[in-house]
Amino acid sequence: MENTEKKSRGRLWSWGTAIAYCLFAGGTIAFVIFASTQKVELVSDDYYKNEVVYQQQIERINRTNALEESIEWHISDDKKTLDFLFSLRLVKGGTITLYRPSSTTMDKKYTITAGDVVAQHIPLTGLERGMWRVKVNWYDNDGKSYYKEADLMLE
Repeated sequence: MENTEKKSRGRLWSWGTAIAYCLFAGGTIAFVIFASTQKVELVSDDYYKNEVVYQQQIERINRTNALEESIEWHISDDKKTLDFLFSLRLVKGGTITLYRPSSTTMDKKYTITAGDVVAQHIPLTGLERGMWRVKVNWYDNDGKSYYKEADLMLE
């Protein structure tokens, strides 16, 4: 009787090992399938090209930090526009980018229209709630370029 009891314990041990291995293998396969179906986006389509010219970006940021005054922005009181205020002697032209970190397809780009105006208003209608990054590239009358960015929460 002891002999059959030992055999049954041995079978239980082998079945337990087989089940544990199958669960591990199944979990690993499930994770690989899950991970391979996830959408992977780089920050931008031409990420590596942008990385090469990053030193120029650092120089623009340093020039912006050295300014006594800079471009400022805020959400209007009625929460319908993003208002940009700038000095005419500081800004000749440039771009404003509303960058959505969670989806590159939602990014918006606007041209700065300096002219005789010291403010520019960008409508917030159609923009989803959540975090946006405001990126402003501009250049002055001397051709020097500047850059400023900040996070913006739309509620």
